[in-house]
Amino acid sequence: MRALSFGILLLSAALGISSCQKEIDPGPDNRLNSDSTYLSKFFYLDTTLPAGNDTTWAISYEYDAQKRPSKMIEWDYSSGIAEEAYTTVYRYYGNDTLPVNLKSYSIWYDSTINYFRYSNGFIVYDSLVNYDGANNAVFNESVITCLPAGNGRYLYKERFNPDPVTGYPPAETVDSVIFARTLVNGNVVAGVDSIWSAGVFNDKRVFQCSFDQHNNPFRRLASWYNGYFSRRFGIDGAHVNNPVMFKESFDVLGTWIYNTSYDYNTDRYPVIARVSWTGNWVQLDYNKIVMKYVKL
Repeated sequence: MRALSFGILLLSAALGISSCQKEIDPGPDNRLNSDSTYLSKFFYLDTTLPAGNDTTWAISYEYDAQKRPSKMIEWDYSSGIAEEAYTTVYRYYGNDTLPVNLKSYSIWYDSTINYFRYSNGFIVYDSLVNYDGANNAVFNESVITCLPAGNGRYLYKERFNPDPVTGYPPAETVDSVIFARTLVNGNVVAGVDSIWSAGVFNDKRVFQCSFDQHNNPFRRLASWYNGYFSRRFGIDGAHVNNPVMFKESFDVLGTWIYNTSYDYNTDRYPVIARVSWTGNWVQLDYNKIVMKYVKL
C-alpha cells in the first residue's frame, strides 16, 4: 500500500481552508513565481530489500512550454523492472493555470476522465467518467462536490450514476464527509471529518500535522487541487512546507502516526525523505523516498 501517494490523485488532494473558515482561499504563494526548480521524478524504496531491487514504485512528471504539469506517469517495479502502470494527462484552456480536466489510463484496464469546476482556485465540482478498456464505452459515472455546509464546515459528497446500458448500480450517494480544516502559513495543520457511507455514519477522523521550514516540491504540482477533500497530508500534499509528522485518529480504526525526516539540496528542496510509522492498520511498502529535480 502506497499510502498518501500523489499518484493516486483522482480521489485525493489536500484541502486548505483558513482557520476563520470564511471561504476557500489559500492565498498566493509568491515564492513559486521566481523559482525555477521543478520536481521531475521521485522513487519509493524499501531499504530492507536487496540493493538494486529496493525500488517499489516511482512517479515522473512532464511540463508544457508554460511550465504547467502536462503528464504524470507512475512506474511499477514489482516485477524487478520499471513498467508504466498509470498515465495522467493534464488539459488546459488557453493560458489557464488550472487544468479543465485530467485523463488517466492504465496498461491493465479502464480509463477515466475528470472534469473540474473551480471556486477561488479550488475544485468544488468533479464529474468523473470511467471508460471500459475493452471497447472504450462509458460504464460508470460519478459526480463529486465540495461545498460550504455552514458553521465553518464543508460537505464533500460523491454520487454514482448507473451504467447507461445496464442501469446498475442504481444512482446513489455513496460517500459523504462533513469536514473542517485549519490552514496556517500555507500548511494544513489540523482537521476533523465526520464520515458517512450510503447515508450511514461510519467514523470520525481527527488529524494533526507539523512541518519543516523548507520548500515543498509538490506545492507547485498540487496547489490547484487543494480545494478537494482528501486524506492526503503526507509528504506529497499541497503544502508550502514539508510535513515531518502526521497523526491521524479514528474512533473505530484507532490511531496511526507517520514521521518523516529529510535531506535537502542547496535550493532548500528535499532530495531524500526517510519514513517511519506506527499503527497496526497501516502498512507501507516503502521507508525511503528519493526526489529528482529539473530547472525550467
